[in-house]
Amino acid sequence: MDAEQQFQAAAQMYQSGDFPGAEAGLTALALALPNNPNVLHLLSLTQLRQDKADAAADNLKKLTDLAPGSAEAHDLLGCALRQSGRVNAAIRHFRKALDIAPDAANIHYNLGNAYRDDRQIPLAAKHYKQAVDLEPDNLNALFNLGQCHYNLENFDQAAAILQRVVDRAPNDLEAYVLLARAYYLSKRHALTRKTLEGALALSQDDPEILGFYAEVTAMMGDFRTAVEYYDLLLTKRPGDPVVLRAKAAALRAMGDVEGALDHFRKAVQAAPGDPANRVALGILLERMNRPDDAWAEITPVLDQHPGDPALNLVAARLEQRAGDHGKALARLNGLDPAMRDASPALGDIRFEMGMLYERLNRPGDAVENFELGNAFLARDAQAVAMFRTRSAEYLERLKRAYDGPAAQPAGNIVPGGDGTPVFLVGFPRSGEALLEQVMDAHPGIQVLKEQAAMSVVRDRLLARGDDFPANLFDIADTDITALREIYFQAVDRTVTRAPDTLLIDTLPLNILDAGLIHRLFPDAKFILAQRHPCDICLDCFTHPFAMNDGTVHFTRLDDAVGFYEHVMALWQTQRETLALNVHEVRHEDLISGQQETARKLLEFLGVSWHDEVLTPLAAEGGESMPAGRWRTFEIHMAPYLPRLRPFIRGFGYADGGA
Repeated sequence: MDAEQQFQAAAQMYQSGDFPGAEAGLTALALALPNNPNVLHLLSLTQLRQDKADAAADNLKKLTDLAPGSAEAHDLLGCALRQSGRVNAAIRHFRKALDIAPDAANIHYNLGNAYRDDRQIPLAAKHYKQAVDLEPDNLNALFNLGQCHYNLENFDQAAAILQRVVDRAPNDLEAYVLLARAYYLSKRHALTRKTLEGALALSQDDPEILGFYAEVTAMMGDFRTAVEYYDLLLTKRPGDPVVLRAKAAALRAMGDVEGALDHFRKAVQAAPGDPANRVALGILLERMNRPDDAWAEITPVLDQHPGDPALNLVAARLEQRAGDHGKALARLNGLDPAMRDASPALGDIRFEMGMLYERLNRPGDAVENFELGNAFLARDAQAVAMFRTRSAEYLERLKRAYDGPAAQPAGNIVPGGDGTPVFLVGFPRSGEALLEQVMDAHPGIQVLKEQAAMSVVRDRLLARGDDFPANLFDIADTDITALREIYFQAVDRTVTRAPDTLLIDTLPLNILDAGLIHRLFPDAKFILAQRHPCDICLDCFTHPFAMNDGTVHFTRLDDAVGFYEHVMALWQTQRETLALNVHEVRHEDLISGQQETARKLLEFLGVSWHDEVLTPLAAEGGESMPAGRWRTFEIHMAPYLPRLRPFIRGFGYADGGA
């Protein structure tokens, strides 16, 4: 065969996938025709297909010397150099290729890959974007662009890009998972869940997805689903102590304390030497008022790890429970500062120290530790800024909703019917927990304990992108029935509704969405949990909350007061504008006039009297939320009294120097 016939034979072998055969023929031909660019080009391709990057690079270097103006030659050389690990050299040749062909999408994509390998993520993102702009159907470039923004912690931008990938490649599991993580890290949990459900449709057995979905549903308050998926995960990872702990936490949140205790014990059995398992079990036993059992669980591990911050936190809580505040404080002050500050329990330690200093009548030291605890909660500055921005936008839109003429009581839509829930609302730390216990003790009442069922409806409306809640009163009446069904679906994921009982939804910050509740349930009753405004704001500042759009305001006392002003002023607007049916329960009255206050509440709810409702009140005695606590911190509260005084008076509290 002549040279041309040899080349064509090698080309046919290459096309048929016989790369070794093609390479052998082309290598022989290259010896006869050492400066033939076609031979060098095809030979390098056969070598690249066999992962012979160094050999390919040698031949492509010859090709670029023969054809220095060939963008393809420089691009292929860049690919070979990158494949062989010589990333900087690859970047140089990709850039030479772009100098020759600046609008070649594939070269921008290859250069983006090289910059990503070199961890120059902003430059990688730049070239992936150019590749996508030039070739919109290049989903690999689009995915990599989203991945770059994810790595740069531009989670909103990453999510927007990855959503485009998923929309166009609905079977791309990797894209679904990364999109879910982008939504998760941008704190959009409803979209995270929806995306993970798409991933689960593609792979129902992936442990990573099962665990992620369980975690997200638990964060959204859908503990039943979380437990279901933790169980599925345990079939893949039987006896995994981390999964057992997570399932136990979900069971506890559902109110299944014994189930939670059982799973925490299983976690301890699976990893008896892991302090984290003993800590979780000790905390639960302490909260169950079983201090001796809690000591028995933590002592063996505390003896082995005497400096463990989390174990010492549990021990300090047990000592505080026994009234030995000085010993508890000394224990926490004695922790190694480096270990303490590196511990995930640091925030809880600081809040506990604040409470101990308060018990020892040292309010200045208490406030210092509360501030340090809140600083730990707010350590993710990006998340804090995002939460604050979302909260401000939502409040501004709510105010606009009530500025227009459409804001008025619902009159012509189908009422909620006999299944209409009652909504317990208020500012957090207003005594709503004790009210929950009182009502839950009544056999004719079912309490939905601080679950985000109404938030599911709100998130569905926000996802429309049509300026909700500013358009709250423009929602079509035909949508109301569907939204009401979405609410009850969320309820049913959390509890099994008992027949012939009155459902009470007790999420306090539903107070912001009283108007939405009124649109869905025009005949709904509201219970307003009240407490002295100074005590409320102080308690929010001194209590460790999981961070979200509402609780982000509690990390500084000034912000807690400001948020209280906004929320309660908005409540008054909603109440007056919509003529809401409201019964107020002051925490102080519930403690001091138990039977009278409880009787009035049950009369408002339309249920008969039952002595069982007094049991939680007898057990409480006002110790967990004492009236007038703010007086201990009067010097710290003084700057905020002028702002709170209108609410103090408006809600019927005696001035008393406030």
